[in-house]
Amino acid sequence: DRLCDTTPGRQPPDRGLPDLRDTAPGEIWVLDQRRAYVQSLFDLGVRGFRLDAAKHMPNGAIRAFVPDSIADRSHVFAETLVGGGSTDGENQRHLQPYLAQLPASFGAYDFPLFHVLRNSLAPGGRLSDLADPYGTGNALEPRRAVTFTVTHDIPYNRIFRGLILDPTDERLAYAYILGRDGGTPLIFDDGSAEKADGGRWVGSWRQPWLTPMIAFHNRMQGQPMQVLHADACTLLWRRGSGEAAAGIVAINKCGV
Repeated sequence: DRLCDTTPGRQPPDRGLPDLRDTAPGEIWVLDQRRAYVQSLFDLGVRGFRLDAAKHMPNGAIRAFVPDSIADRSHVFAETLVGGGSTDGENQRHLQPYLAQLPASFGAYDFPLFHVLRNSLAPGGRLSDLADPYGTGNALEPRRAVTFTVTHDIPYNRIFRGLILDPTDERLAYAYILGRDGGTPLIFDDGSAEKADGGRWVGSWRQPWLTPMIAFHNRMQGQPMQVLHADACTLLWRRGSGEAAAGIVAINKCGV
């Protein structure tokens, strides 16, 4: 009642998201509830927190309801949908301020990398654009990035379904995010009651073609990455260096 008075003829004191009055002086009740909720989950043993629709929340509010005592001991990342890398308008308005204003313990979905990955795998795209995406402003800082090939929003929201990758491109995309150095890969498993696209992503992490990639990623943790060759069709890199070289990854999108 305090937050939304619907009495006929009276103006509700709060319009709801994204302008809850938790940033006005003295209006901290909503913020206190968020903080208490996050703390309760942490006390129960939860060590991962995804901030849904983070671009609709003030960064100061996020900072307040996820204190350092939790952020420094958990995996906290934001869902901030943007349309591209550092030159993209949404990136500049939402993602860049979030990364600049919050400590490095706050990560985010790497939508810049997803977009350059998708474009590179598409007809006419160049795999060489994936050789150094962070250096070109098309990827987040490795320790803050949550990388992916599909999230729950993409198949389940009509406006995002155009982002679904071709199944073969998705396999190549997984080879890239699981073989590269940097980021925390997310494997989407559609365990919901209504399966999207005929159950395409149900139990995905158990698929025979994906489990070796996951094992490679886990084995290569901490190993540096050196690109050996990159052109429109192919990308080749090594994990480890010198005699310590531990693995090679090659992607060929042209089939020749």
